Amino acid sequence: MSNSPQRNLTPANWLKALLVSPGVLFTAGYLLVHGATNHYLDHKLKARIAEAVSLGSQSHYLISLSSLRAGFGLESLTLKELTLSTTNGKKDSISIEELRIPCKELCFMTFDHRVAAEITATVSRQIIAIDNPALQ
Repeated sequence: MSNSPQRNLTPANWLKALLVSPGVLFTAGYLLVHGATNHYLDHKLKARIAEAVSLGSQSHYLISLSSLRAGFGLESLTLKELTLSTTNGKKDSISIEELRIPCKELCFMTFDHRVAAEITATVSRQIIAIDNPALQ
């Protein structure tokens, strides 16, 4: 027999060990980054994209978006309920239920304003190209 004190495996000790395990810490960190990215997309970048589409088309197009979400691997953007309409009213509006745009640097967007500006420009060009591929 050894002289080391014996520790009981109580539910409280087991729960503490589980909460500080690497798998739980990594998952919690990833979900925090993913949630922060989606919050930023829906509250900040959505308005910037609408402004960039208007400026990029010389105020010819207006868009409305229901939501803007990051893909699970943070490698794509999903635009939900996109409506692209002309400001002069000559054409019917174009409605797209879901549009996925690949963005490889999406995970760095919340930390680097240059990356956010590049993503905004890329997305706005692709939205404008839906109706007029010559403007891409």
